Amino acid sequence: MDERQIAEEAVQWFETLKAPASGARQHAGFAQWLKRSPRNVQHFLFATTLDHSLQSIDPQRRLDVDAMLAEAGQTAIPMRKTPLPATAPRLRKTGIRRAVWPIAAGIAATCALAALLWQQTTNTSGRGSYVTAVGEQRTFQLADGSILQMNTGSRVQVRFSAQARDIELLEGEALFKVAQEAARPFRVQAGDSVIQALGTQFNVYRRNKEVTVAVLEGRVAVHADSSPAETGSAVAEKRSAVLAAGETARVEDGAVSRAQNTDISNAVAWRQRRLVFKVSPLGEVVAEFNRYNRAPRLRLDGIDGNARHYTGTFDADDPESLALLLSQDATLEVRRDGGEIVIRQR
Repeated sequence: MDERQIAEEAVQWFETLKAPASGARQHAGFAQWLKRSPRNVQHFLFATTLDHSLQSIDPQRRLDVDAMLAEAGQTAIPMRKTPLPATAPRLRKTGIRRAVWPIAAGIAATCALAALLWQQTTNTSGRGSYVTAVGEQRTFQLADGSILQMNTGSRVQVRFSAQARDIELLEGEALFKVAQEAARPFRVQAGDSVIQALGTQFNVYRRNKEVTVAVLEGRVAVHADSSPAETGSAVAEKRSAVLAAGETARVEDGAVSRAQNTDISNAVAWRQRRLVFKVSPLGEVVAEFNRYNRAPRLRLDGIDGNARHYTGTFDADDPESLALLLSQDATLEVRRDGGEIVIRQR
């Protein structure tokens, strides 16, 4: 869902909750809508604070607030893209302080609601399914106290028992911050590969038939599959590896291969919604942007996705930046076709 649609929904919920007929059913629906994505909270906060601010400026309601909210909802900029100043400006006039107070009250109320919803995302059953939509990132606290942070377009299945803590990454990417519990091993299965935590924090990205594991803290044991192999054999050495903090490995075709000279921060740059490429094929670059964006989508037309390679850092929510870069290549044609950006060979 793009930012404009979320902003429009935020304004609609704002109007619904203001209505005299608003009751328990509307409040329950609103709570479910907020829990779907942090972006929903951001846009509702924008609509709420704007209304509070306008009420303080125009208490007689001479301005058409509803029309202004609707217009703002069409052009709202996501708050995570607006950096905070290094030093907050100081307010000098008492009148300005009074005008800002309704905004602060709206922020406090909305943040309190967001905190309540965060508590509701805590899983106490030890079992459950978790999904993120395109462009969405979510964080959950699991029953054992471990933290599950999911990237865009991901699916995770959690199955805890008295003997083990098993998680299956069905699709996408997730970061695991594991609570230490010696009696129950913490295992993540991604395809045929199995990653067992040894009290740690690590990232797993499942893409096609390849799984990438990056360790931020502690150690993990990575197995290409769950089939036993003779200890000390050449087969066992290819199938398994123990990674320490700062190390990454790729699991593909039944073998584990360590990456050389890697920057571990790049593996988790997605938490800041950044895409980092190092001599990456164009097909992979396009696929990564499309993971985060429903529109505009990038599409290669008649170009070998492995023939060109690129290095750079991009905002995951800004496919236009890649289009601008590629348009400077005289051998490529970049044009817009409806909701797509089409890249062709000249």
